[in-house]
Amino acid sequence: MKTREPRVSGTFYPSSQEELSHKLEELLIEEKEKIDLELANKTIIGGIVPHAGYQYSGCESIHFYEILHQDFQVFFDTVIILNPNHHGYGPEIAIDGNDSWKTPLGTVMLDTEFINGLAMPRSTEAHDYEHSGEVQLPFLQKFLEYEIKIVPISYLRQDPEKSIEIAERIIEINKVQKKNLLIIASSDFSHYVSPDIGERKDRIIIEKILSLDVEGVFNEINNLNASVCGCGPIMTLMHYVSKISEDPKVKLLCFGNSAKSKLATEVVDYASIIFYEN
Repeated sequence: MKTREPRVSGTFYPSSQEELSHKLEELLIEEKEKIDLELANKTIIGGIVPHAGYQYSGCESIHFYEILHQDFQVFFDTVIILNPNHHGYGPEIAIDGNDSWKTPLGTVMLDTEFINGLAMPRSTEAHDYEHSGEVQLPFLQKFLEYEIKIVPISYLRQDPEKSIEIAERIIEINKVQKKNLLIIASSDFSHYVSPDIGERKDRIIIEKILSLDVEGVFNEINNLNASVCGCGPIMTLMHYVSKISEDPKVKLLCFGNSAKSKLATEVVDYASIIFYEN
């Protein structure tokens, strides 16, 4: 069995089980009063979650994962993690080629059955040094508290056509396999801009996300020259939700940036957004 070892433990998140678990608990304590736990009563389909170091974007991420934690009615079989390919290695779209992924919290198996159905290229190279999928896994391990399988898909090519194609493929395969899926689109928003400019741009893009306007998201990112690194994963999730649900809902859970409590002239923006139905 081939296992992907953690690449960014000790940098993006703590490298020991105890310290990592404690860090996640700290984030929850910090944000707990602001988390909309009423959403745990809804049918959750997926979410947009940031992927920076936990000290920067963990406060935004924890909103989505604590809602999952409080949902005692639903157990997900498979989590599809859609993430950008920052490094440029491997095919334009690639599922990881390992059998499992490891973090300090343990090992999670890939869903081979679902992956075989997707019939997409597999590449360890595309995922080996990529952080944006890996950083989601400790949250899932800590807050779901039951066994899941994952399907990590990286995007080197990010456009509406390819994003929609991937969503349609997931939908078609699951008509046969009938698994309870959770879709995570891993993305940060504007990078290295002033807080005011970043928020202005990102709020426009987020409005398009909230209205499930796939083409609108792509067009606004280009029109605004906004550096939303997970545009492709976001569009796949949006199209997927609009197709599988008769009455999809989208809500912004939390918006912030990398500066947190200190003033800064350049920041990276983070948003946590949930997709659900009643």
